[in-house]
Amino acid sequence: MLLFAFTIAQAQTVDDKAKAYYQEAQKAFERRNYKQTIDYCKQVTDLLKNTNARIELLRIKSYYELGEYAKVKASIKTFTNLQASAELKNETLEYLVKVEKAEKAAEDKRLAEQRKLEQERIAKEQKIAEEKRQKEQVERERLDHERSLKAEEQRREESGLLLAGKWKGVNKAYSTRGTIEREYEDIHTIIIGEKGNIINLSNIEGYVFPYGGIEAKLVSEQDDKKIYTGSKRVRYEGKYSIECTYNKKDKTLKYVLTKKNGSSVLEHYGTFKIQY
Repeated sequence: MLLFAFTIAQAQTVDDKAKAYYQEAQKAFERRNYKQTIDYCKQVTDLLKNTNARIELLRIKSYYELGEYAKVKASIKTFTNLQASAELKNETLEYLVKVEKAEKAAEDKRLAEQRKLEQERIAKEQKIAEEKRQKEQVERERLDHERSLKAEEQRREESGLLLAGKWKGVNKAYSTRGTIEREYEDIHTIIIGEKGNIINLSNIEGYVFPYGGIEAKLVSEQDDKKIYTGSKRVRYEGKYSIECTYNKKDKTLKYVLTKKNGSSVLEHYGTFKIQY
């Protein structure tokens, strides 16, 4: 820089100074100091009060390397109005093509980034929507379950009795050796669903009644008591017969369930107290 300052100081004419700045501009470009190159080019044009093809081409190259494509186009436009050799014109046109390609690449990149952001936005919205849908589905299922429980409770209150108590069974098996009896006792829950003059008894815990329960019809009613009888034949198991007495006053139900299959007889009997 000291040598350059001395050279400028010794220059006797404006043209000499402009030539010195131009040479420094070329050196700065070779060092890839493009901003310094542009500053030196400005010094040249300020001294000469105009520009020329070589100065504009150097500016075009520097602006291109800096990625300032709008200024490249402006300098190319200025260049087209200047006298220049075919070699300089061809080199300038090459930069025009380079700028167009660079701008297209930049636009393609911008559009790709825009598409990526749009896809990310859509994916995020879809995720939020799916999470909301799942949350709403869980809430609907919870409400449906609650409604189902309430409906079942109401149905039982309106058309059924939930009874619980002890039942006793006597298993009688006949053979050439005589009769074998076995007694046992347990606690079970029985659903007594009443509809008109017919009740359906279904075992909930353990096996007492046949599959699907057993229906018994009202056969007599005396004061606070209702007497029901019924029967059901089950394949491979035999015939079930039941007789039960429902006491409305103390809310109990006594029953005797008999199962006959050939010579085998099984009896269950007990008293159940309404739970509610």
